[in-house]
Amino acid sequence: MSLGDYLRRFLRFAFHWAKPSWESDTTANETVLRTQHDEISKTIWRLASLLAASSVFCIIILSAPDVSLVSTDAKITIPIASIEVSYADFLFFAPVFLIALTLYLHVFIEHRLRLGTRLSADGEPLSPFLFNLGRPSAELLSAFLFYGMSPCVLAYFVWKTIPRQNAPWLLLFAFVALSGLMLALRIRRFEAESLRRKRMLPRRFSLATL
Repeated sequence: MSLGDYLRRFLRFAFHWAKPSWESDTTANETVLRTQHDEISKTIWRLASLLAASSVFCIIILSAPDVSLVSTDAKITIPIASIEVSYADFLFFAPVFLIALTLYLHVFIEHRLRLGTRLSADGEPLSPFLFNLGRPSAELLSAFLFYGMSPCVLAYFVWKTIPRQNAPWLLLFAFVALSGLMLALRIRRFEAESLRRKRMLPRRFSLATL
């Protein structure tokens, strides 16, 4: 198989991945779908809250003066548990945890979108979480929470590791890879989010005229 064939296959795969079908199972009961959507929304909210808390925790730890973190045997103290850990270990395990938690969160976001594109068409309000409100401010905050927060924290990790002797190439690669993935997922889900917002417009209009 030639290089051109591999390239065409890759482009075909990329196109289908970026333009998926967001229609959910039309044979499923509406009550079952709504129950699934509510449970998934609760899980997403818990995971997003954990991700936000972990990000704030990492930023607090990284806010220590650079002069105390440059040496290879530098240690940091976990504020809540008062435990000392190696700064090098923290620079490795904390980004791994954030990336893993982000990817796990997006598994549920994907499934929620497949359910939400149908449920938002019936006129009934979805579970009252930030990402289900459909308001511009809520959409903006949700987009940052889901797609922007983890890359920003990883960028802070890279910036804080620059003064160290070992160049942060691994962290830099993780930041670039995660940022690219978040951008690709945002593009992939743009159609589903637009469809969900359009289907919610009649309900918003009816509420505004009351």
